[in-house]
Amino acid sequence: MEADATQKQVEIEEYTQLQTEIEVRELEARRKEKPLQELKRQNEHAIAGLQQQNSAAQDALHAAIAEKTKLGAKRNKYTDKILGMEKELRECVADAAAIDDAMEAALTATKELAAQLELSPDAMEVTGTSALLDRKIAAKEKRIKKSEDQHGASHEQIEAVYTRAQQTYDEYVVASEGPAAFMKALQRGAGGRTANLTKLITAIGNRAEYCFKKTIKKKNWKGQMKVDHATGLLDIHVDPTGVSSSNREGDGAKTNAGLSGGEKSYTTSCFIVSLWEAMETPFRCLDEFDVFMDNLNRKIAIDMMIDVAKSQEDRQFVYLSPLGMSFLKQYDSDDRVNVIRMADHATQSTLDGFLNA
Repeated sequence: MEADATQKQVEIEEYTQLQTEIEVRELEARRKEKPLQELKRQNEHAIAGLQQQNSAAQDALHAAIAEKTKLGAKRNKYTDKILGMEKELRECVADAAAIDDAMEAALTATKELAAQLELSPDAMEVTGTSALLDRKIAAKEKRIKKSEDQHGASHEQIEAVYTRAQQTYDEYVVASEGPAAFMKALQRGAGGRTANLTKLITAIGNRAEYCFKKTIKKKNWKGQMKVDHATGLLDIHVDPTGVSSSNREGDGAKTNAGLSGGEKSYTTSCFIVSLWEAMETPFRCLDEFDVFMDNLNRKIAIDMMIDVAKSQEDRQFVYLSPLGMSFLKQYDSDDRVNVIRMADHATQSTLDGFLNA
């Protein structure tokens, strides 16, 4: 009986140990599953962040294009007004010329009549009978009446109309000088602002393209980024081999869709650095940009990010990563780089858990 009891006790201990091993394996399996779930959450968070940044960049481009369109519409509006005023001015000049012609014809006719009547303030000696003189006077008056009928008015009426027209024309010329000068100034201003806006947009795009090419070259890659403001499109091609910088696929260059996970992450980091260069913001933050990189690409990318931050001491850069940062001890003596490590999240409950690495 004692031997049986001993045997039973041994079997119980063996089953207990087996049960413990099973529980340990279960715990290990759960621990392996949890990082994968965390990686999935981080990936979704990173994708959402990149989509938000891309949307902000697109909104900025659309706002610049809308401002350019608005300025162009104002310029066209002022141009139409100027053309209308110039047309009215030409019509007024033509009317004044017609009045001048009519006035000149009336004056000429009046002078002819005066010469024919041989008017003089002094007494004149005439020969002939009074009846003959009456007939001559009647003939002259008839010719004057005929001339007035042809012109539709008397000499005094034509001269009064001409005087009024000349005054109106002079007043119009004086009144139009101010608005015409103002319209021309507005036209020059609108044209200058539109040209400057176009130059500014083009310069920002060129600056971002140059920064992308320079940044991606730090890994001995070659790449190009093209910003097309006319169509609102952004095109990126990279060549991880560093052999060709051609935009044609098949010569080594790839679109973002043809890159591996690590290559995409590094390309995205270079793209963000290029956007920073164009946006001129004082604070620049980047979260979990290295989660899909292998150790070599991750170290290259982080070193590149730190070099960018050190080269722009008038701005503050904040980089967040859930992965280990042991290789950053090389920056311990660099007072421009501050590496902060949070305590284990399982034991941390407040921000007092920050520790200097």
